[in-house]
Amino acid sequence: MKNLKLLSLMIAAVCLAACHKDQTGLTGKWQEVKVISRSVDNSTGAITADTTHGRFGSFDYAILGGDTLIISSSLPPNGQLIQKYTRSRTANGYALAPFYMDSGNVSVDLLPTMDTMINITANSFVVHSVSIPGHAPNNKTYIFDAYYSK
Repeated sequence: MKNLKLLSLMIAAVCLAACHKDQTGLTGKWQEVKVISRSVDNSTGAITADTTHGRFGSFDYAILGGDTLIISSSLPPNGQLIQKYTRSRTANGYALAPFYMDSGNVSVDLLPTMDTMINITANSFVVHSVSIPGHAPNNKTYIFDAYYSK
């Protein structure tokens, strides 16, 4: 009976440790600091555009909490796009699944993408987005890497 109780306690401790959320300190607000956008010709594999953007304002940020990621982006001239994702752990970071978007009164036509959160450190992370095949125009794949910092 003693061994059964000890085994039960050990199993409970392992389960609690495995279920413990986010030991990396990722919660909170993060400022967007850089975006690298690339387009790749699907026929040749050649990179047809490679641009780095680095000017961001108060509407360009990410908020992490629990299993959610909220990304806010500035829309010209004075708009804001808010996207909300659930995140699930993978071997290299987190897979992101969108479930909410609000752009106020501004019409937004977003390119469908597959999104992941990668290169995670205590001070930064990257949201890596790749256009879903067949949805991008001109036989191209579009790749966006958005860098965030505390």
